[in-house]
Formats: sequence, C-alpha cells, structure tokens
Amino acid sequence: MDALSRTPVVTCFLERRGRILLLRRSDRVGTYRGRWAGVSGYVDRVPLEQALVEVTEEVGLGPEDVKVGGLGPPTCVDDEAEGRHWLVYPVVLTARPRAEVRLNWENAEARWIDPSELGDYETVPGLARVLRNVWPPFGNIRLWHAARKIAEDRESGATELATQALRALWAFARTYEARAPGAVLRTARALAALRPSMAVIAHVLARALAQPDAENGLAEELATAGTGCALMATRRLLGARRVVTYSASSVCERTLRWWSALRGGGEIIVAESRPKLEGVAVAQRLAAAGLSVRLVTDAQIGMALREADALLVGADAITDDDRILNKIGTETAVLMARELSTPAYAACQTHKIAPPGWPLGLERQDPTDVHPPTDFRVQNVAFDATPLNRFTGVLTEEGRLTRKLLARVRRELREANLTG
Repeated sequence: MDALSRTPVVTCFLERRGRILLLRRSDRVGTYRGRWAGVSGYVDRVPLEQALVEVTEEVGLGPEDVKVGGLGPPTCVDDEAEGRHWLVYPVVLTARPRAEVRLNWENAEARWIDPSELGDYETVPGLARVLRNVWPPFGNIRLWHAARKIAEDRESGATELATQALRALWAFARTYEARAPGAVLRTARALAALRPSMAVIAHVLARALAQPDAENGLAEELATAGTGCALMATRRLLGARRVVTYSASSVCERTLRWWSALRGGGEIIVAESRPKLEGVAVAQRLAAAGLSVRLVTDAQIGMALREADALLVGADAITDDDRILNKIGTETAVLMARELSTPAYAACQTHKIAPPGWPLGLERQDPTDVHPPTDFRVQNVAFDATPLNRFTGVLTEEGRLTRKLLARVRRELREANLTG
C-alpha cells in the first residue's frame, strides 16, 4: 500500500533521564484497547505540532514542560489482522524533571520504562520499530529551534523551506553532537519528515548527504532551477491570452510576470485558495506589478477555466507512483480543465521529485484555520495528489518532464540513500 493511502498518526515517546513513558490505552478508545503505546493520535496538523497537542491532551504537559529530542522518518506499520495500515511519525520529547504526568480518558495507566524493556509489554503494532527509528535522542537546541520554525511556517514556499532545512543540516554537521555515529543521517531524516508533502526538502537533504562539500552549490542550484523552470513555463504559455492559476507558487508567479511582459498583456485569473487565502496575496502582488488580475473564489474555478486558455499550478512533490502533490483543490482544477479541453500545466523543478522509498503524506494543517474549536471534528487536509498523466505537461528547468528524466533523477536519489 502506498503511503498516501495510509492513516497518518503521530507517536510521541516522552523521555526523562533515559527512560520513556509507556501508556496503557483505556477501554474508551476506538483502537487497541488495553495495549501499551506512546502518546499517540491522528494527525490533524504537521506531525511535530500534533505531537505537542497530544502531549498536552493525554498527559497534561504544555509546551513549557517539554523540549524536542528527536524526530524519525515516517514509518509504515501494517496490522493485517485488523485491516489497518498506518503511517507513523515518531517523535521524542524530553520532559522537565518535575513535570507531572496527568492522564486523560484515553489511557488507564502510565509507566516509565527503560527502552530495552519494551518487549515485555503487549504493545500496539510496530511500536518497537517506531521507537528504533527515533531512539536515542539526538540533536541540539539550535537544530530543534530551526526544525520548529520549518514545521510551523505557513508563509514560505517549499523551496524556501528546503533551503532552510539545508542550512539547519549543515549548521548541525559542524557541531560536536554531529560526531555521534549516524547523527547527520538521522538529522537529515528528521528535517525531511517535518513537512509530509514537501518532497523538495527530502530531495535536497538526500543530495546533501551524497555531496557533503556542496553547501553553497546546492542552495544556488535550487534557486537557479526555479528560474529555469519559470522560463520553460513562460515559453509554453506565450500563445495564451488568459491563464488561471491556483494557490501560491514562486515559480508560477515569476512565470506569469514574464508571460505578461513578453506578450504585452493578458489576464490572470487567481483562485483565492482557502482557507489561508494565499491566492489573494498572489493577486495583490501581481496587480501591484501592473498585471491584469481577476480574483475568484475557489468554487468559481470551473467557470474561470471555461474562458481560459490554460491552467498553471505549481507542485510540492512528485511521488514514487507518478503523482503530483500540491495544494488541496489542484486535482479538482486539473480534472475540470481536462473535461473542458483547457491545457493544464504544472511548473515543477526536478528537485520536487521524491527520493525513492521516502514515504510522503498528505499534510494536515491546523483545523482552526477552517473553523473554531467545536463539538464536531474539523479536517484541514492541505494537499492532494494528481496523476502526472492528467496534466497536459509538467514543465521543469530541463524542459518537459519525460520518463527518461524522471528515471535519471530517481536513480541519483536512490544512490544518495536518505531512506537507508
């Protein structure tokens, strides 16, 4: 089963003086009653944020009571007996020495144990493997501060966040803590796991592991690729008079500026992109630059595509099974364009190709962005997946994405060995 089809959960191991907190699940929970587990929950935000929420809800510890001690790679866990397939994000949080654990209704008992004792307990499926992927704690305050900034950033694009992740990895690699066996690899995996749908972060970190002396070169290459990608997309759109775009993409925005300048005008229709309305900010920037812009609600995108000559979107990832991850609603827009015979293009640097075997997820974000806390569950899935063959073309810095190009990049990433 592919990672996108799995149920995403976070498992947080609270650590204190080398021991971990194990919780026995109560009879009131929906799954694995009576089994032992870490602090866990369904992912409704990015994993690190969700871990902090779960620790507050389940054991009564606030952000001031814990600090980050580690993140592990997303771990696929299958429970064939129950027909459940999980994508588990492992996190270690170190608790203050005097922080008091207070259980809520989800758990009936708590024990601090040595990690070597885990095999003595009847646990939820895969717990020992999930722990191995994040134990022992590693990193330092500076690393985890940078990691939290990347996890919580809702303004920067994937390319900028990837650049921040590169800087964080290289800064850590120069520290004393990085001398520990496997510390740099574990750090790269932790940073890659911060944003489940942004393959560019995993991609550049894999490349950094393979090219440890290319500190400045990789960041420059990433920036140059965006320019090259925008140039290719501009050429493709020159015959269009009206273009629809969805969500925010620095490459798409640059493309539209160049397209308008080269053809001497043309209208850009921008969908607002709820719930954060990043499309509104795009429309404001393009209009301030003197371009002809029309802002529409997301619900109007089908109507807009009827009168447009092309749809242009960005991309956050290209998955192992040849799908593009992008802002939720992209798949619907592309399907509408296809039905209306309107060409649909994705502008996507080759750096958005995921390392083979790296489990991507459909990132969830804060439910309160959609609706204030209430007595019903609010879901805010931020990304969706669109098959490559639904697009008229995927435009990269090297030209149109082909099978040959895709295979070459994946081969290079496989050799970089982020996934182990």
